[in-house]
Amino acid sequence: MHTRYMILLPLTFLILMLENDSCVAQHSFQIYAPSRSTQELLVIGAQVDSRDSDSEDIEFTISARVPLGFAGATISRHPDKSVLYVAPSQTQWDAGKSITSGAIVRLDESGACSEIDSVIYKHGYAYMSVDRTGKFLLGSNYHDGQIDVYRLDGMGLIDEHVATVDEGRRNAHCILPSPDNRFLYVPYVKQTNALFQYTFNSGTGKVVAMKPKNVKPPAGTGPRHIAYHPSLPIVYFSNEQHVGVSVYDQKPTGHLAFKQLCDVVSKERSKEGLSASDIVITQDAKFVYSAIRGRRQNFDRLAGYAVQSDGTLKFLELTATEGIPWGMTLSPKGRYLLVSCFEGESLLAYEIAIDGCLKRVGRVELPRYISDLVTY
Repeated sequence: MHTRYMILLPLTFLILMLENDSCVAQHSFQIYAPSRSTQELLVIGAQVDSRDSDSEDIEFTISARVPLGFAGATISRHPDKSVLYVAPSQTQWDAGKSITSGAIVRLDESGACSEIDSVIYKHGYAYMSVDRTGKFLLGSNYHDGQIDVYRLDGMGLIDEHVATVDEGRRNAHCILPSPDNRFLYVPYVKQTNALFQYTFNSGTGKVVAMKPKNVKPPAGTGPRHIAYHPSLPIVYFSNEQHVGVSVYDQKPTGHLAFKQLCDVVSKERSKEGLSASDIVITQDAKFVYSAIRGRRQNFDRLAGYAVQSDGTLKFLELTATEGIPWGMTLSPKGRYLLVSCFEGESLLAYEIAIDGCLKRVGRVELPRYISDLVTY
């Protein structure tokens, strides 16, 4: 009797483990992508089946096309609530007043769009984010360089506009609060080539320039998008003009200090027509990825980097994509890197291997000119 139970017990556990593995191997998530060309919000279902490693293991389905009524370009998600914020990239004016239409999209428990509220933004935005408390929505305007702060109510809806900062510079490309929510950094690309640093009051939404205000990044880098190391005081910027990634130390005062410029393209290769776009750090902080757009060189790539113990980067490899990789995000569990191809008219999925290498595991056709992505 005792021997019989000793045999059945492992078999029972084995059956339970196999059933559990089957459940883990199959899961789904949602991707949201605003389309400039069709003026819709695309809801893309991703079904993951990781049991067969020899075939593409993400199946994409466009499950909804939600009319927006404007050319949505930028999207952000509230960190705690099932709310999305969508905006156009350019400001629309009438008699000197902004009439820039945007939308706040509320999701139900399944991730479906349950309600859409129209909103008028002060400007169009190249980037939007919500602060770490979930109380403020931030936006950076690329064309004229302003940044805006909006207070959010308890439901995540816009309550009021509380601040605009205008440095009189063009090409502001990103705004993202530091992990402790005390500081804001705004990178400027192209000829402006600046990196402005501010303190942020998470009680009032007030933004105050630090001294010095401009970090003065190395000439020709053009910092564009931001990624924060989750446990080290390190900040990463994709460099639109230099194509690689810049690494900065964050001092206790919030001031940034240049630490490293990690090259991707050799000095012998021309950078004409090349420009970097988005940047992502994995949830375990082991790898950083940036995208390279190769408009005139047919050099559309993803650049992978290994994060060293001091936060610096070591270049790993380049991975081919389709036309003009633009926006990137991680799947909710962090296993997959998702990339929108602006002129390739596609969404691509890559599995992140244990060594940081990327394997393409999924593709779906999208309308032309989609940039931003968020997941749920």
